[in-house]
Amino acid sequence: MPSDLPAAHHLYEHRPKPFSNALMLDLGPATLLAERGNSKQEFRLDGIEQLRLSYRPANTARLGFACKLRARDGKTMVFSNLTWRSMVETGRQDEDYDRFTRELVARIGRASPSVQMIAGAPLWQYRLFFAAFLLLAPMLLAAAGYFALGGSWAIGVMTLGLSAWLGFYARE
Repeated sequence: MPSDLPAAHHLYEHRPKPFSNALMLDLGPATLLAERGNSKQEFRLDGIEQLRLSYRPANTARLGFACKLRARDGKTMVFSNLTWRSMVETGRQDEDYDRFTRELVARIGRASPSVQMIAGAPLWQYRLFFAAFLLLAPMLLAAAGYFALGGSWAIGVMTLGLSAWLGFYARE
């Protein structure tokens, strides 16, 4: 078999929780097989109605990304670039996740042209965060002023830093 032919199957494995079995994904030419322990799910690529790529930090890993699939029959599946190695340690699998996800997106796009491909958090989630920021920002600024006038400059500065950090994420 010539080496310049694309591989028919792509494999990806990650452990989504510390005490769970590893999720094994096998991307074939027309299907995606997801195995975890004794549980097996098969997704036909032409039956996928939505694929969402999102930024999802977890625990101490700030560069976490996730891919969520939803099929027309209601089945869903989520996998990420973060894997649990032990009860306290997570590892990043950026290159493998990137390679697998790119191939998955390309194959789903060819198999199901009507698929909804979305990147980012849902709009309702962003709006909820922004509303919380609008409620918290004046309170944090008032607290910073109160602490500064009371002589607790360090706490006032930290409170201002927290409001600036929240503002950074609420921008747009």
